[in-house]
Amino acid sequence: MYLDANVTITMGAGSATNQDLVYVLRGPDLSLWESDLQVESFEQPYADSAAVLFRCIAYSACVPDRYAGSVNLISGSGLVAPVL
Repeated sequence: MYLDANVTITMGAGSATNQDLVYVLRGPDLSLWESDLQVESFEQPYADSAAVLFRCIAYSACVPDRYAGSVNLISGSGLVAPVL
């Protein structure tokens, strides 16, 4: 389980903000690829001003919806904490 401040916890109609959102997913079905960071420097274009151009490149790709049933959202008043 992961808690994330980006997911709202104040859902509900009117002043009843007692509904939460829960995302359920199967992690192995989500694909993420990342390349190593490539750093390059170029001195020649800015030699007259004694400056250096730096370039940092990294590539990434994500396929979150390969299997549509792997990511689901649970919401509603059934997530309200019970009152004792």
